[in-house]
Amino acid sequence: MEPRDDDTWFCLDPAARIALVTVLSVLASDLVEGIGLGPLWTTVLLVAAIMYAGAAIGHALAWRSADDRRGLAQRAVVSAVLFAVTASSAAVFPYNWWSGERDARAIVAAAKQYKADEGLYPGRLENLVPRYLDHVPYAAIRLAGHTTYAYLCKTICADGWAHFDCAEAGGVRTRSDCVLMWRAGTFSTFSIDFDTDEVGFAG
Repeated sequence: MEPRDDDTWFCLDPAARIALVTVLSVLASDLVEGIGLGPLWTTVLLVAAIMYAGAAIGHALAWRSADDRRGLAQRAVVSAVLFAVTASSAAVFPYNWWSGERDARAIVAAAKQYKADEGLYPGRLENLVPRYLDHVPYAAIRLAGHTTYAYLCKTICADGWAHFDCAEAGGVRTRSDCVLMWRAGTFSTFSIDFDTDEVGFAG
């Protein structure tokens, strides 16, 4: 029997090929960006999974031979994998959002206690360990590890001006307007203000 046009690419027809390329692109993007998959990519994955499942159903309705049944089985397995990846990516974003805010509030509380004892906020989050925190928690999970919090403050040196190195200007006078930022997903960065304890969307 002559091979059909869809016998290549692991029995994928054009719609399924688009779905596969889309999924690989999304996963590659996550690895490059170093973040969990957000709502945008979750939607893309879901559309890709639906496209692939539709291709599998169309295959089942159009063909009846043993070779076609084997092709249908392969399509069914890949469809299940696509939906599983979509479900996993859908769970990553809310988890990163929730755990990121929970740990951020713990870090802010520790930094405030540090300021009460030392007179100013810490220069680095690592300065909170081990007296105020057992360890600095990760901000979010990702496919290939974790991401960390970004800790930003307006630092004024002893001479009343901001410098890259306050050691050359008589030391640090104060640190103010501190924020903690973390990325929960693609295009989803959140921040918490040390003064107000308010969590906001940063982009």
